[in-house]
Amino acid sequence: MKRLLSAFVLLSVFVCLIRAQDKQSESGLGVPGTKALDFTAVDIHGDTLRLSDFRGKYVLIDFWASWCRPCRAGHPHLLELYAKYKDKGFEIIAIADNDRTPDIWRKAVEDDKVGVWKHILRGLDVEIALKGDANLAHHPKEISGSKYAVTVLPTKVLVDPDGIISGRYNGNSEGLDEKLEETFGK
Repeated sequence: MKRLLSAFVLLSVFVCLIRAQDKQSESGLGVPGTKALDFTAVDIHGDTLRLSDFRGKYVLIDFWASWCRPCRAGHPHLLELYAKYKDKGFEIIAIADNDRTPDIWRKAVEDDKVGVWKHILRGLDVEIALKGDANLAHHPKEISGSKYAVTVLPTKVLVDPDGIISGRYNGNSEGLDEKLEETFGK
């Protein structure tokens, strides 16, 4: 019975990932080969951060949340990648789905020791969301869904130095390591 349940859970996750990829492809947002949409947000230190300020570098946009176990389980590997490539023109901007719980977000960044790269919140207007309005058109600063069609966490989007999306990785980020090795060398 446990095997059957485990198989069902894995199949469900796979179906959700396929549906998420289909939705993202249909929207044209966050698709490899397209221009990365610029965004402006206040980072974890209170400074203004713009994606366009990182032109000339490869930027991995990491969509995650403090409550997402797979996201946090991937942080040690992201730390390895960051240490390996940061001096070669690689930066990470982590966008957390924690607008309602910024203190928990800050604690997760501290606990996971990932404060070495940039961190922002997704930009959801909490007052509007608390009224039950999930229409992203009513959240003008929202980044994840409205600019990158993120429907599953974790999702990572790799942006090249010219601002073009060169890769998108949902779930376990299969293919990301190979792309970075191809880009920067071993």
